[in-house]
Amino acid sequence: MIEAKSEAAIGQAASFVLVMTSDEGYEWQTSFSIPVGQINHRAPTGPDGYGYYAYDNSDTDYPLAAPIYDWVTCSPTYGGAGTPLLLTDNTLVTVDLPFTFVYYGQSYDQMVVSDNGWVSFDTAHYHDFYNWAMPNPYGNAAQISPFWDNLDPDREIDESTAADGIFFFHDAVNHRVLVEWSRLPNVRTEHDDLQTFQLVLYDPAHPDSSLVTPTGDGIVEVQYRQIVNDDYARMFATVGIEDDSEAIGLQYTYANLYAEGAAPLSAGLVIR
Repeated sequence: MIEAKSEAAIGQAASFVLVMTSDEGYEWQTSFSIPVGQINHRAPTGPDGYGYYAYDNSDTDYPLAAPIYDWVTCSPTYGGAGTPLLLTDNTLVTVDLPFTFVYYGQSYDQMVVSDNGWVSFDTAHYHDFYNWAMPNPYGNAAQISPFWDNLDPDREIDESTAADGIFFFHDAVNHRVLVEWSRLPNVRTEHDDLQTFQLVLYDPAHPDSSLVTPTGDGIVEVQYRQIVNDDYARMFATVGIEDDSEAIGLQYTYANLYAEGAAPLSAGLVIR
């Protein structure tokens, strides 16, 4: 019988080496791994090849790791103090970070923000409004996708309803930056649902122990205030992360298929 330590995460890959010997002195070895425990929605997603896990607020079996939903309004239209990024349909903007953010072991001082629900530390300004699985060589490298889909910040749904915009906010008190996509519809007029979600990046150099990770990487958090995973001929939305090689990443959902341990996208969901 094999037992795992109580602190081992459900779904974590436990590695083994099987050694077989014969009476004649021959030896044969092979490596294999098995997941720890039974994965369900109360368990985290991951890890990826680098070691990232995704915990959401349904991971009640991990109260010390599961994040708490705490929406921070950035849009000035709704009382926030964020700066409008003035993005139009299918555009990018480069923003300077107020601290060095460490992501997959690499340090970054800038990132690009897309109107289509993602950011990237690859500032080459490649753009693809189609969303793909992650990791994937299409699109920007070193990408974080809170809700990668073909969104339209220019679209008016009717005389009283229009997209709000994308906003950047440096929350110096809490040592973090936020990007909020506020009330954005899909580019397709078949869908009138508005999406409001935000990305939160925490300063990895701040001494607050709650912001420190074993690797020194920064904490990535995504919150959803209103969300409907619409589809029009392009596999719903993508939620996930990937490194600068686009070979390692952690996908939460794509094509309306969810990773083991992931909770469905819904209002009030937070992933960290």
